[in-house]
Amino acid sequence: MRSIKRNRLALPVLWAGTNRNLLFPETGTDVPFQVRTVPFDENGVESVAYIRWFDVGPGRRFDAYMQYDEERDCIVDVLGTYRTLHTELRLTATSTGALHIETGDQWFVYGHRSIAIPKPLRADVNVTERYDDDRDRFEIAVAISNPLVGFVFGYDGWFTVEYEESPGLRSEDAPANVGDLR
Repeated sequence: MRSIKRNRLALPVLWAGTNRNLLFPETGTDVPFQVRTVPFDENGVESVAYIRWFDVGPGRRFDAYMQYDEERDCIVDVLGTYRTLHTELRLTATSTGALHIETGDQWFVYGHRSIAIPKPLRADVNVTERYDDDRDRFEIAVAISNPLVGFVFGYDGWFTVEYEESPGLRSEDAPANVGDLR
């Protein structure tokens, strides 16, 4: 990634996220980055695991598991190793053809209980991703903010893609093993 930035006021939350592969406090420029996407079946629902590695410290990852939620009519991003933080994703195309992603409602899930996160405590995420045909690479900019502290964390840069065959994984395999598929 070209750059990884953060707000010092968010350090406690960023440190707490390291144990769950959510966020991390380190910053940097020209940071090596790798993302692995793996499709799997979540009890009959097509899902994709996105495991992102940032070479800024020991084991710095950001894990997300995405699936379409018919009831909410959107993609739901299930975040972190323990998959307790859920957020709606709203996708649109920009006038230049880039993909723009914004978060919607957010909630914690513990067992069969769901607890809505009030707006002042939410992490509002804005992502812009596009493919640069001339450079044969994806370009991405991610900004996480909060109504109370403003900018929290973000990164921007580019990455290339290598495609490989994948048989997919069963749901019980994905959370424990997807991160090891480097």
